[in-house]
Amino acid sequence: MNIIFLAAAFLLTIVVSVQSIASPSISLNYPEDGASISSKRIRIAGKATPNSKVMVNGKEMYVHSSGTFAGIVDLVPGENTLRATATLDGQTAEVVLRITCTVPSPPDPAGVEILKESIEPSGDLEFRPGDEVVVSFRGTPGRTASFSIEGLSDNVAMVEAEGSNGWSLYKGSYRITNLDNAKGAQIKVALTDGKLTETAFASGKLTVRSSRIPEIAEVTGRRAIVRSSPDGAWDMIWPSGIVAEVTGRVGHMLRLSMPGGKEGWVYDEAVRILPAGTPVPRAAIGTVTVIPSDYGVKINLGVSQKLPFEITETVAPPTIELTIYGGYSDTDWISRQLDGMIKELQWLQLAKDVYRLRVVLNQKHLWGYDAHYEDGALVLEIKKAPKLAAPPYSPLRDLVVVLDAGHGGRDSGAIGPGGLMEKEVNLDITRRLARELRKKGARVVLTRTKDVTVSLDERPLIAAAARADILISIHNNSVPSSADPIKARGVSTYWYHPQAMELSEYIYRRALEVGVPGFGNIYSNLAIIRPHRMIAVLIEGAFMSNPDEEALLATQEFRQKLADSILKGLEDWLEKIRIEATE
Repeated sequence: MNIIFLAAAFLLTIVVSVQSIASPSISLNYPEDGASISSKRIRIAGKATPNSKVMVNGKEMYVHSSGTFAGIVDLVPGENTLRATATLDGQTAEVVLRITCTVPSPPDPAGVEILKESIEPSGDLEFRPGDEVVVSFRGTPGRTASFSIEGLSDNVAMVEAEGSNGWSLYKGSYRITNLDNAKGAQIKVALTDGKLTETAFASGKLTVRSSRIPEIAEVTGRRAIVRSSPDGAWDMIWPSGIVAEVTGRVGHMLRLSMPGGKEGWVYDEAVRILPAGTPVPRAAIGTVTVIPSDYGVKINLGVSQKLPFEITETVAPPTIELTIYGGYSDTDWISRQLDGMIKELQWLQLAKDVYRLRVVLNQKHLWGYDAHYEDGALVLEIKKAPKLAAPPYSPLRDLVVVLDAGHGGRDSGAIGPGGLMEKEVNLDITRRLARELRKKGARVVLTRTKDVTVSLDERPLIAAAARADILISIHNNSVPSSADPIKARGVSTYWYHPQAMELSEYIYRRALEVGVPGFGNIYSNLAIIRPHRMIAVLIEGAFMSNPDEEALLATQEFRQKLADSILKGLEDWLEKIRIEATE
């Protein structure tokens, strides 16, 4: 026995000694070798042997007790070598990768240089008289800049403003007149110090459109996203068949103009140009009828043409305003049954060919709405507030709650320093929340129940088909490639439509109890919370890019806390509504 014990102790001593002198390991999962970035710094994420000291290009990274690490390092223009080391007990492991920084090197301060890839417009322009052509580029600071438009104007002065990375921004503009005529005109910029001069051409060319003959476009496909500016934020969503006048183009974006000065931008692939001679869309708004429906109440506005429209809402008092561009009133009758939902209903002619229908509700909260064209009418539907179960039952009982686990399938979402995938965490939290909601009597529908790809367009359609009362999209956060992953942390909730703001706030209050900081209750123009047939909110539980929060998200305990916090926030809000209904 003593011999066996001594042998075992000797072997254990050998194993311990080998482990103590074994080299640490290190791997990087962000960025990828050979990646390019348009910033002078990049975040780092990876995993090393626990208790290692991790350095990247001489800068120490934050290391979690599990060995996951993150940080941010500076880059220089051109190719950069990132050398990451993990040191433990005098032993070092190393991994090397190369990153290209596409930020241009500063210009020679003694020379004259135009940064050619910065010249705007970069896409072709088609504008009308009265429109402004804005030209800009980056160049050597302290010089004199100008631009010329072929056949229209020469040497238009430009002003200098502070730029970035050693380059100044030069900018100027030209307003098109009724006498101007151009087709594919080149735009040339010039920069000089009085002795040396450099010139270059913009890749975008200018065509002046005639304002005498209108050009009309029609939305094709299921819908068109109307933006506030070229490649700007979503402003409106138009269904198929809507027609509007085209008054300009920037690259692949068309400007659609409406009465009252309203403008929007759509990709040219979302519409078709109607035959020459098609008149500018205008139509009378006739009789308005109001009838109850399974959804709540249906308001039909007689109109012979699919005109552009937008809907705005206010919550105090609950009000829907439907504005129709190109519509003029022929509304002699507003016929309504005693549905009990509508308190006030009136039409207004805001301006020439701008018609508005204003609907004030009797119920205390908006629960959803929709508008579409059918059978020669624009139909506005407003959702009736669901009847909440009386105590002792949960107010969630019989409500239809659609849960959307963000990402999935080919879309992994964010990936943490240790390789944890957001899509997996989202789905697990969603399943946990679904179980708790069903215990409360809610009818729960999931946009995905396993690791499959579900498009961003499909998810709201699933919620609409389920006749959802509430849509909750579950995500976890991450920072961009050039942001500090250690500073960004915490839980956040998001809403777009005012009808969802209060629920988002209630869930956020409860989410603050899960043990991470608050990142905010945030208004955001996210696609998944743009649907308005139901109340839609989104939650970002924690930051996948932060090693501490990735470690939390890897635990079942924290995921359950997040699920429970969403449930409690839902019940808090619904209980408030239930109490208000009895007052």
